[in-house]
Amino acid sequence: MISNGQLCRLRSIIISILRDSSVTMSDKYSGEFKPHITIAYIKTKKVNPPGNT
Repeated sequence: MISNGQLCRLRSIIISILRDSSVTMSDKYSGEFKPHITIAYIKTKKVNPPGNT
């Protein structure tokens, strides 16, 4: 993802709000923010809906 100034500002606002609300946090990416997306899935057993026995 290409770095975006609006995303960086949004991140800064969120961090400020959390800190102002006394939320303890550790930010390992404080030096260089690289917007990204994480995609994951969870394998689950198939469950029969109610009424289908």
